[in-house]
Amino acid sequence: MIRRILTLIVLLAFVGPAAAQRELGIAPAVGRIDAVQGRPLAFRVTLEDERIARRPFVIRTDDGTELLAELFWVSAAPDPEAEGDNWLGPRPLWTAIPGDAARSMRDRPPGAWHLIADLPLGVYGQGVWFGPTRHAVTWLPDPYRLGLGAGGGGSAPARMWDPSTTDTARASWRVQRAIEHLARTPYDRWRARLMVDGLRPPGELMGIAERDGPILPFTSTNAGDPGARALEAIAQVIEARWQVALARLWAIDPELCRSVRHTAAGVARFTDASGEDVWAPAWDPSPLVVEDLLEDLLNPFVDDETRALRARAWLATQPRAVVWVFDDAGRQDAITGDLLPTLGVVSTPRTESESIVTVEGAARPMLEPIAPRELRVIGASVEPVPQPPGASPPEASVGVRVGPWRTNVRVNNAVVQARPPGATLGPLLEDWTLPAWREGLAVHGAVPPADAQTSALLTRRARPTGVESRSGWTILVNCRGSSEDPATDAVRVWMGAYGAPLAVLRVDRAGVVTDEAADGRPGFGGRRVPVADAGDSWAFEITLPPDAVGEDGVLRIGLDRTDSEGRHTGWPRRMLPWQAEPGRLAIDTNAWDALGP
Repeated sequence: MIRRILTLIVLLAFVGPAAAQRELGIAPAVGRIDAVQGRPLAFRVTLEDERIARRPFVIRTDDGTELLAELFWVSAAPDPEAEGDNWLGPRPLWTAIPGDAARSMRDRPPGAWHLIADLPLGVYGQGVWFGPTRHAVTWLPDPYRLGLGAGGGGSAPARMWDPSTTDTARASWRVQRAIEHLARTPYDRWRARLMVDGLRPPGELMGIAERDGPILPFTSTNAGDPGARALEAIAQVIEARWQVALARLWAIDPELCRSVRHTAAGVARFTDASGEDVWAPAWDPSPLVVEDLLEDLLNPFVDDETRALRARAWLATQPRAVVWVFDDAGRQDAITGDLLPTLGVVSTPRTESESIVTVEGAARPMLEPIAPRELRVIGASVEPVPQPPGASPPEASVGVRVGPWRTNVRVNNAVVQARPPGATLGPLLEDWTLPAWREGLAVHGAVPPADAQTSALLTRRARPTGVESRSGWTILVNCRGSSEDPATDAVRVWMGAYGAPLAVLRVDRAGVVTDEAADGRPGFGGRRVPVADAGDSWAFEITLPPDAVGEDGVLRIGLDRTDSEGRHTGWPRRMLPWQAEPGRLAIDTNAWDALGP
């Protein structure tokens, strides 16, 4: 009997204190559970039976400490209160629904189960027990103490926790809007804090009461709601993981750490319609891009040299620049007849140094410096190609180099032949967002919903004469969407060269026409046109000024619209939210009369 009792004691000691617990049917849905002293335990899980989510339950650490855990269903949906342009994409509204309420929901939104538990100071061990099942835990050091250790003098190094943005950039309206957007997302708040306070860790552990810097509270739900506390726990854990990763990288190579910080949460300087500076995020927003890096930096089985190698390898995978097309056919070389497309380039180098940008096949050789994360507008040169009606638009490839990095940009070098019944213009495309801009998605996902689309038709109402061969051209515009105030829904028709329009006719839903390019000279506005308003759509027709068609018979035209909900669309290219004017399409009006008697 004594031998049996001793054997049972040995077996219980060997399998751990949780061996006698019932199976909970919970499994981590992450590759590794990371825990930080003084921070909550928060990670995704899968459930065999959702009845476990009805109430809090106990899990245990290796030292026998009992932790009260709760399950929450975490999901995100578009925020219905978000207004205006959103460079980061649709602003999400995150919710964390307590387990008992979530499991009984009939139409539960898409999401994932998360386990949340408070970790008291002093807990130790290499694992956590869910009933009789043990899962390994990687304990990460306190980020605050890690920073002190890197400083070696009782404080963190002077620039270790510098923000990834300058004071000037951080004060700009769009960066503030981006910070607000990110601060509402538990999985992205670390990036907002990296922009605001450098992700400086709190100094409240080990008896230190003050924080080293400001922290952004989670604001998506009421602070007293259990769901808000769950979202805050998730955000704090992700922030702590990044703090540890960046502190370790700084201790290895401060310059490498700065490059990673600027690449992960840097902004770029653009210009708006008035020529003023516009600062906006310029990082790659794909979650997998940074999650892989974070996993590598926190891997407990690699040394510092390997961490640095993986950080450099990650930087090497990032494009050295973003290149896109502002305008295809808005300018033309008077001597060669070549189209002169306008391109935008933003350099995203691995180091804070200038690069050299060159354009292959440009009308004039160009070799110019470009500063890190600043817009440089450049020109190219392509041969125009006639496009018959119904044919696919031709494209020319333009090579652009930024330092040793090279990419090809596709330019529409078509001159569309206008023939009866007319040339189709549109549909108008939504503005660039950061994800689309980084991926170069010029058309994919750019067409608005069917109830907000805009399209047009260029046609001719009067036969040309030998004296007025460029007259009689009209544009019929059809706009989807309703509006309570007709003055807030308007289309602008841009004619003439890109950057130097001959006329910009603004037509609102009430039919009021304004020439925004008149600039004190006699314009083509100051009148009304009939509007057919069906409630959920409206349409109008306006005659174009004869001078809009060049002496060569080519009309250069672009469109943009701002509807009553603030949605902005443009054509023939996507526009940056702060862009002054749309690009142009070249239309050969001579082809119309070629079919006549």
